[in-house]
Amino acid sequence: MKPSLKRQRMLWLLFLLSFVQSVAQAQTEKGRWTAGVNIGSFTFRKNNSTINLAPAAGYFVAPNFVVGTGVPIIINRSDEGSDFYRSSAIGIAPFVRYYIGQSRLKPYLSFSYSYSFVRQRYNFTGALPVPDEKGHNRDTSPSIGLAYFINRNVALNADLSHHWSKSNAIFAVGDRNNYTSLVFGFQIFFGK
Repeated sequence: MKPSLKRQRMLWLLFLLSFVQSVAQAQTEKGRWTAGVNIGSFTFRKNNSTINLAPAAGYFVAPNFVVGTGVPIIINRSDEGSDFYRSSAIGIAPFVRYYIGQSRLKPYLSFSYSYSFVRQRYNFTGALPVPDEKGHNRDTSPSIGLAYFINRNVALNADLSHHWSKSNAIFAVGDRNNYTSLVFGFQIFFGK
């Protein structure tokens, strides 16, 4: 005896829901790896440009809980006639992140600390020539975010972070900054 059309649809719906549920659970399960990049800002103007990237990798030590590290890279250039300012920074940024829920659209909470080495070079009209300056930045940032899993292995994310930052670089000796940033990125998931 053939099941009714209604029953067939119900079986297909249950199959589809169980498949989506298993895929959603498998995205952030213990033992998987993730790698990706967050893009803070790309600014290209006539006399000023900024590039801010943070490639990162992590390991899921428990379901929905990833521990990893990133490599923040910041390049800034500003020119005005014969005056110029250049800075570059590269560092290390350990992080933890916890994904909430089992759907394709997952909110998350994250916390990171970064330590970056900074190199600055500048020339201002009327100022004495100054050799390259070196320093460091420290940044502590909790964040909330949202990840959309396109499939089991790829997710797009948006991250709203608040930063408590301190720098000893020449233009920011003892400088403390508090600011909020919105960054976008993508993640690739590997394993199991």
